[in-house]
Amino acid sequence: MLAVGLLALHVGLSDRILTFLRPQMRPYLVISGAVLAVVAVVVLLAEQRVASRAPVTTRGTDADHGGDEHRGHDHDHDHDRGHRASRAGWMLLLPMFVAVVVAPGTLGAWAADRQRGVMFAGTYDFDVGPFLQAHAIAGTVPEMRLIDFSTAAADEADRAQLAAVSVQLTGFINRSDADAEVPDEVMLDRFIVGCCVADAALLEVRLSGEIPMELESEQWVVVTVRFDPEASPLATDVRRGESPVARVESVRPIDPPNEPYEYLYG
Repeated sequence: MLAVGLLALHVGLSDRILTFLRPQMRPYLVISGAVLAVVAVVVLLAEQRVASRAPVTTRGTDADHGGDEHRGHDHDHDHDRGHRASRAGWMLLLPMFVAVVVAPGTLGAWAADRQRGVMFAGTYDFDVGPFLQAHAIAGTVPEMRLIDFSTAAADEADRAQLAAVSVQLTGFINRSDADAEVPDEVMLDRFIVGCCVADAALLEVRLSGEIPMELESEQWVVVTVRFDPEASPLATDVRRGESPVARVESVRPIDPPNEPYEYLYG
């Protein structure tokens, strides 16, 4: 219990939480870890106090020697069984040690290839018009999340507005292999998370145009693109999980962001 609590505190108080959970879960993880650690310490102190007050047994008379031997045998049996249980308990620390020393990575191209065709297709409200208008007034290139781009591409009324301007998207490159249906196809991928990576769903935009060959799969990039309604699937097909198409205007490699996932609720 103490190890679990300390591991929860370690994850909750560092950026490693972003590998597993959305940032809003940080307070709950930290509080849970602190409670587990405190309860574990209290239990350990209570057991030590009980052990220090235990009476010391002495060897009885010769007449009672046989009974003492029997009781001693039971005591040794219970002692050995307790040690076996303790050793088994310590084995539970092994996966926790691995989780700290060998930090698991975020979901990448391998996970994306296995989710393709069952991408995020949930209901999500996003009004692309005011969003683009606000950036037009500021004179900046809109920075869109992949979930917002895909949502606009899946709405027949929003596709024309989305195709009228260039936008910036952030994600990782995912190149198809030679065995894929469309060899050398390049995708921009990112995962969206509800509460944790267990419910992560794939967001994907198919890129067309010039993409530097040195950009390998899982290289994070910021791309300036223009939605291509002619090459993209129909809005109804995008809602079913097919990938919209965007023409690449520029590509800028970046380091993996501290928050590798997008989040459904802000």
